[in-house]
Amino acid sequence: MNLRRFATIRYLSIIVSLVTGFTQIGIFSRIYSDNNLNYLLLVYGLISYLSFFNLGLGKPVYADFRKKFLNNNLNKTEITIVNLLLIGIIFTLIIALSLASYLIGNIYKVEFSPIVMMLYGYNIVAIVAFGFYRDIFNAFDLYVWYEAIDLIRKSFMLISLLCIFLDKSFFLSNVVLFITNTSIFLYGIKLLSKKIKISLIDRLEISKINIRSVSKKYLGSSKQYFIFTVNETYIYNFGYIIFPFLDDNSGLYIFSIWQRLFQGAASFVRVVGDTAIHNITNIYYTTKSYSQVKKNLIISTLLSILISIFFIIGLFLFGEKLFAIWLGKTGYFSTLFCVAFSIWIILNAVQHVVGTYLLSIGGRYKLLMILSMITAITIGLISLISLTYNIRAIEVIIYSGLSYALYTFCILLYLRHTFCTVKILGS
Repeated sequence: MNLRRFATIRYLSIIVSLVTGFTQIGIFSRIYSDNNLNYLLLVYGLISYLSFFNLGLGKPVYADFRKKFLNNNLNKTEITIVNLLLIGIIFTLIIALSLASYLIGNIYKVEFSPIVMMLYGYNIVAIVAFGFYRDIFNAFDLYVWYEAIDLIRKSFMLISLLCIFLDKSFFLSNVVLFITNTSIFLYGIKLLSKKIKISLIDRLEISKINIRSVSKKYLGSSKQYFIFTVNETYIYNFGYIIFPFLDDNSGLYIFSIWQRLFQGAASFVRVVGDTAIHNITNIYYTTKSYSQVKKNLIISTLLSILISIFFIIGLFLFGEKLFAIWLGKTGYFSTLFCVAFSIWIILNAVQHVVGTYLLSIGGRYKLLMILSMITAITIGLISLISLTYNIRAIEVIIYSGLSYALYTFCILLYLRHTFCTVKILGS
């Protein structure tokens, strides 16, 4: 029942995200000048790069907390220290990105006030900050609560965009987001503490020795996952770094459109893997039925691919009309755009299911770190070549997708090797 509720809320959350993403670019394109538009898209694009500032704690913490939760062997001190560590990172990011948002605004010579630019930076961090806790909520079977709270947050984000019609200075929108993000974050922390039954006494019992040992344990094991996260972040968001420097002034805008469509569709596709992983980890840690694990993985992957194909067909059939309604502009939709979208969404459907499984059971970080690093370097070289020869933005996305294809193929080969090894050992 929980998994059905989770899937329902998650899909509703994704629908709201899609509507918000489409609405955001649509409103920005119609209301703001090119300088203001590029500033808003570039700063918002930093959301993806902020995700690796959790120092790679996500999956290593999930794997350890999940195992202890299922075995009824939780360590409250470890959980409290990890929570405090994340809060410290979040406060640092708020200061850093608020200032960065202000400086980028000055570079683009935008018309927004300093307080609006700094609030915009704060709200970008707040969006990412709550995401830092997804794996912790999931580890303690609070995934339904997390998605419900996140759905509320995304709904208010959509409301804040509509506030632009009342106040084009962008101040009212950011105030609404500031109040919403802060309230939801504090409520989420309270809910987590209540579930794990962490009291004030538990927090007071933390010592310097505990902090050192726990930090060493998780940060040490998360080093490889952190590098993997940095690589993956660049792989999916390389355009925010390279396209502002292209001679083609529309490069950043085209990448933002493509990335918004890809991430929106990918979020929908990923629900299959994110829903199945809870059941798969239960089987892996409790029954050790690897044949059942393999079966669930195959089904999840095929379902993900099927959903991806529906998105591809829809884009090919209705893309031109969609772009005209969405952007209020013409000339940005093309066959190459559809090809770029198709390559990445199909590959990600496979990579997400398999990669999430390998990371969630632990011990596979080094391999994925190496593979993702090679892919990130390859995409980086493609980006540098595009600067040299002034290759069009959409072509750069396609060429980078070929490197991503090799990355996905290597992960599949490793998964096959893993199951072959289990079969040989007779597990």
